[in-house]
Parts: sequence; structure tokens; C-alpha cells
Amino acid sequence: MEKSITFVFHNIYPHPTGGPKVIFEYANRLADDGWDVHIAYNYIPHSKRFYSKWYHAIKDGLRYHLNRRKGILPTCRQWFTLDNRVNEVFVPDIDYRHMPKTSLYVATALPTAEYVLKYPIPSSRKFYFIQGYEKFGNRTDKEVRETYHYPLRKLVISQWLKNILVNEERVDCVQIPNGFDFTHLYPTTPFEKKNRYHISMMYHTSPNKGCETAFAALDIVKKRYPQLQVSLFSAYEAPKALPDWYQFVQCPDRQTLRGIYDEAAIYIAASINEGWGLTIGEAMACGAAIACTENSGFKEMVEDETTGLLSPVNNAEKLAENIIRLIENNEFRIQLAQKGQAFIKRFSIDNSFQTLKEILEGSCV
Repeated sequence: MEKSITFVFHNIYPHPTGGPKVIFEYANRLADDGWDVHIAYNYIPHSKRFYSKWYHAIKDGLRYHLNRRKGILPTCRQWFTLDNRVNEVFVPDIDYRHMPKTSLYVATALPTAEYVLKYPIPSSRKFYFIQGYEKFGNRTDKEVRETYHYPLRKLVISQWLKNILVNEERVDCVQIPNGFDFTHLYPTTPFEKKNRYHISMMYHTSPNKGCETAFAALDIVKKRYPQLQVSLFSAYEAPKALPDWYQFVQCPDRQTLRGIYDEAAIYIAASINEGWGLTIGEAMACGAAIACTENSGFKEMVEDETTGLLSPVNNAEKLAENIIRLIENNEFRIQLAQKGQAFIKRFSIDNSFQTLKEILEGSCV
């Protein structure tokens, strides 16, 4: 059986997004390894399952058709260097009849699993790549967990997700931790020379990312330390009325982002839920001490008091206390950052890709 594969997406991603970024990286490496790789996007998610409000689906469909008429297709290539050998396919529906005919298919999220389940091919050739607990929109816990029992081969990125599938749902799965490319993520500023009043953070418009909590915590810290400065980066436009002690960069390239992580002594994040949390690991690799919330994804990388500091979700005061603690205890900040960097090196993209490749190749026999 030929080494060919299609990654199935329920949406287009013209802006940086963590989960798809992981898939795109694997797609590049598979193409470089000689695979015939396709990425299929559903450009009109017409089912109410995809959107909590019907007019969002109509808006996305109209936007796609207008851009297509102008010769402008929204694509991840606007922000991610996707290998030219990877074929992007835009389809009105991710039903099998619209799919490239390949040996393997990978559902990349819960809505796509519902489609891949129905593809008229052996289940041994169908995969479900699980990157989070996707209880979004009007989904219920029962509906989410039902998908874990589909006859698809399950791949999970984190131990906490594996625990749900194996221990709670009694379902087999393989864990492939997200990996980092340390040829592009490394510190150049010595730990002890970082400005302890310099903090970095990612801004996101989703309430789930907890940015309002993070901003409130930074306001508390700023009152105590007027010299505080924050480097904020985002795929989105800057929030309105951003204070002048914030430096904002929209859609930084890989080198610029590494510089943001490298220059800051502390990286903060206040997400309510995360499947993993790529920016946490990226910042750790670049030598920043971490102060973040104790959601399941962040806890894959941050052990409280050892590789970072954890605080309850939606609690600006506790997050501020941890930031202040890192500022006031420079030796502790350095120790935490060093241990964090050493720990995150366990998660190599090379190792993760090798595991994935062996699994996929075993299915092509």
C-alpha cells in the first residue's frame, strides 16, 4: 500500500493556531520522508454542529467564495511554512466523495471524526488525533466521550487525555506528546541577565484563554513595580486601549517570536482549559520562568514549584502573587527557568514524529 495520507480539517486556518500547527509540522515531515500528503479543509461548515450560531457558517462560506473570486485563498501558508509538496484541498463538505483517495485518513478534531467514521474503508486506515477535550458549543460530555468509542485508531497528545480514554472510557490509544524544534527554540540571553521586570504573554480573543485574568494580574504587579514591561504577541489585532507599557507584535515570524520569549524573564498564561499549551513549552525552551494557571494541558509541562508556578484559573490575585514572587526572588526565578528548560527538552519534535511515522507506516503494510 502506498504511503499516502489525508489530514481532515473542519475549518480553514489563515491565522496561527496551536492545534493545526502541530498537524502542519507533521505534514511537512511526512512529505520530506516521501509520503504523498494532503490537507483537506471544509470551507463551508454547514452543519449546526460546527457553529453555535448559523450565521457564522454563512459568513465563512461567503468570505471563502469572495476570496476565491479575487484569487485569494485563505490558507495556513499565510503564517506557516508549509512544504510545497503538501497538497491543500478545499472542499464544500468533508464527506469521503470529496476527499483525495489516499491510504490513510486522520480526523483532526471531534467534528471531523464524525465524518471519517463513515468513510467506506477499513477502520485500520482511519485515525482520530485528539488534542483536547472538545466540549465546545452545544456539545455534551456524553457526545464528546462517544467519539472516543468510534472504531478509529486514537492518538492523543497528553497524559491527561490518555487517562480519560484508557482509565475512564476503557479505550485504547497511543500518546504522542507534542514536540518542540529546539533548533529554533533556545535562549541566547543568560538566565541571570534577563530583566526580571520584563514579561511576555500571548493575547487571544477567546475567553477560554483567560487574557482578562492575565491583564488584571499584570495591573496588580504594575502598581507595585512601575518599571514592569510586557511583550504581547498575537494572531489578532491589539486589544483596544492597550497601555503604553505593553509592546505588541501581531503575527510574529518564528525568529521574532523566539526573540520575544528569549528577552523576557517571565512568561505568563491564564487559560481556563488547554489540551497542551504550545506557548508554555516554547517559552520554557527559551529560558523564561513560567507563571500560569493549573489547567490540565499546562500541567503536562509545569510542575508547581519545580518547572514553574501554578495558580487557580480565573484568579488574577493568585497569578499576580506568583509573578511578584518571581520578580522578588531572582535566584528562585533562575532556578525555575533552568529546571523548566531542562524538562521541556524531553519533548523533541524528532522523537514525536518518529513515533507517529512508525504507527502510520504500520498501517500501510
